[in-house]
Amino acid sequence: MTTIRRRTTPIYQRILMAAGFAEVANNTWSDRMIAVVVLGGNEARVEERLRELLSFGATEVLVSPIAAGSNRTVSLDRTMRLLGRTAQAVAKE
Repeated sequence: MTTIRRRTTPIYQRILMAAGFAEVANNTWSDRMIAVVVLGGNEARVEERLRELLSFGATEVLVSPIAAGSNRTVSLDRTMRLLGRTAQAVAKE
């Protein structure tokens, strides 16, 4: 089990605790929590997870891109383009 110690603002802490992540009370993120909250992987996987969230009825998704690789600018650009393409595709459905 990997745990990450990261402070969470009180509102997000309450939301995550209500979702069943008691570990957030100790400012700890478990593997299970990361797997549910973080959308990571290649572009196809991230798009799949975004669509999954929307299929559950999410009407607003907050995104905080995390750059990967040696060129942060390229990484963030790819992420933003993916988000834009996915948003446009979902809007047309």
